[in-house]
Amino acid sequence: MTYILIAVSIVGFVLEVVTGLNPVTGGGNSVVENALLYIPGDVVNAPWTLITVNFDHANFVHILFNMYSLFVVGPPLERFLGRARFIALYFITGIGAVVAVDFFAPEPVLGASGAIFGLLGVLLILARRMGIRSGQLVLVIILNLAIGYFVPSIAWQAHVGGLIVGLALGFVLLRTTRRGRLPLQIAAFIVVALGLVVSLLVHVFG
Repeated sequence: MTYILIAVSIVGFVLEVVTGLNPVTGGGNSVVENALLYIPGDVVNAPWTLITVNFDHANFVHILFNMYSLFVVGPPLERFLGRARFIALYFITGIGAVVAVDFFAPEPVLGASGAIFGLLGVLLILARRMGIRSGQLVLVIILNLAIGYFVPSIAWQAHVGGLIVGLALGFVLLRTTRRGRLPLQIAAFIVVALGLVVSLLVHVFG
């Protein structure tokens, strides 16, 4: 699934370029880019953007950095969790990133970084079971959060939102790994996803 996500993102970027995006500067008025990005408060008019935002990127450097990060983080986590849980985590944490943007950022957002931070959060919780040194992982997360905060064009809110939901879902995984607890795990994933969507709707109509 990691490689499918990367492939779809690349196809999406090519379509952005074909429809008007400048791949170097990110300028232009791309029809595909505008259709896929998430606009705060617009979830009712464009609900698909909760998912498509993950396949929309501003320029070549943006997609290169995100896809490299996904290439590094995705495969070991996918092998450990399985395809179904991995893809569920990716999209649910991506929605978590969108929720944070909707509440705390006025500007449209695009890119897979929120979902990738979500995977990092899951990885941090499961690090010991996977044989990964959590100290190095914490340092990577902190450095990337800092970069997002100090660079104006990066939506740090999406990073924080994705990370928080990833940590929460990682905790759920940790507590539901025993045999017979799969239904509880699935139910928890559904509750988190629905809770995020409901919070968006409440924010829009509240």
